[in-house]
Amino acid sequence: MTARNEFGKPMKSGRYDDGFQYDAYFINPDSTAYIVFEFTDKDTSSIWSVQVSGKESKINIGLKGLKFGDDSIGVKMVLGNPDERENIGKYGEQWILMEQIIPLK
Repeated sequence: MTARNEFGKPMKSGRYDDGFQYDAYFINPDSTAYIVFEFTDKDTSSIWSVQVSGKESKINIGLKGLKFGDDSIGVKMVLGNPDERENIGKYGEQWILMEQIIPLK
């Protein structure tokens, strides 16, 4: 399952300097908030990163009721404890959820 399967055609796609690809989608009708899914060439079905940007602090981002601005405690309450955690330097902390299907909408 990929973001494109759930969200359709992205409003923008591209590649970062580090080689990761991304698909970006508007998540509200007035186009003031968007969500970006980042993935690698080797596995486009696994989302490496989810980034949300917008002005409204509590907009539903389309992931199990999570809202923009939720802290790590709130995210953990919704998604559960990660199976693994890894410090990935300037990118922050990666949470690995094994065999968990997270509906995108």
